[in-house]
Amino acid sequence: MSNSTDESATTQQLGDWVESLLAQVEKRFDEQNQQVVKRMNEMADRIDALESSILELVHGSEAKPAPAA
Repeated sequence: MSNSTDESATTQQLGDWVESLLAQVEKRFDEQNQQVVKRMNEMADRIDALESSILELVHGSEAKPAPAA
């Protein structure tokens, strides 16, 4: 019977270890996901700012008359 008890304890330890490992992987995945979303939002803001700057340059150059030669 001791062998059965040892196997049961080992199985329980393995199960606990796997659950712990999966929890760690899930936590790291969530952290990485949050970082990616944050960086994507920052990049979207930078693209919006760049687009605004380009539009200002385009519209600004349209409003100015061409210099006389």
